[in-house]
Amino acid sequence: MLQLKRKSSEKHTDRPKKKSKSEIKADKNKKHETSRKINEQHEKKPNRVLNDKGEVVFSKFDFMERTKEKGVTHGSKARNYKTLLAKAERRQKKLEDLAQENPSRAQELKERIAWRGALAKAEGVKQKDDPKLIKKSLKRREKQKEKSRKQWKSRIEHTQKQKEDRQKQRQKNLKERSLSKKGKGMKGKPKNPKKHKPGF
Repeated sequence: MLQLKRKSSEKHTDRPKKKSKSEIKADKNKKHETSRKINEQHEKKPNRVLNDKGEVVFSKFDFMERTKEKGVTHGSKARNYKTLLAKAERRQKKLEDLAQENPSRAQELKERIAWRGALAKAEGVKQKDDPKLIKKSLKRREKQKEKSRKQWKSRIEHTQKQKEDRQKQRQKNLKERSLSKKGKGMKGKPKNPKKHKPGF
């Protein structure tokens, strides 16, 4: 009875079944294949992103240098506002003339301009076609210019004044110094100076 129990315990089915050589080989091949695929995926070259110049961009964001517009010089913004103002006034005058001659065509043109402006706004482009606003910004720019001109003038005057004050102070100090030296010289040496002996 005891022997039967032992034999039955030996035939326990919980133990894993030994794999045959062909199964072991197939498993190895599968592992090798998956590791090879993983390596291939890592080695795949990423899609290269190029900027305007044809240079490779390594990040998601393109930090390209924006080239400055040619011919842009100091004070060109003010001139630009003046041209914008002239253009806006011409357009307004043209619309008014067209409204008197052909109201339907004028309305159509106004709608087209409005749509164009709305699309440009949606793209993030600032609209500079209102003559009142352009005049206002031009006036603001002129005021700012005048203010900076005054500030610069006062700064120059202040530095000049400081320079002159320092120069006057220097001259005064030099004069006092020379007078004090002359005063010492006029007193002269005492007639009977005591002779000092070393060590006493």
